[in-house]
Amino acid sequence: MAMIPSSYFYLVDIETDEPLAIFSAADCRTYAELHALEARIRANHDVDDVISGLALRDSVSAPLPPEQARHVMRQQARRSRNL
Repeated sequence: MAMIPSSYFYLVDIETDEPLAIFSAADCRTYAELHALEARIRANHDVDDVISGLALRDSVSAPLPPEQARHVMRQQARRSRNL
């Protein structure tokens, strides 16, 4: 079973409030690295485009329950294998 990162960002479908993907921030050692990771995720997934229907949240201000985080990570891994 995959370990939940100690800190992470996650994408959410704003219509259903369903978490879609988790991005570990555990390797970020500085605020600048954390900010750069957040900016990359926002750019790669068009989070700031209203039409995308996505929001970006973080585990500090809005952590997912552990079982929900594991479920999202399992789904994400399955999607990665199917690419």
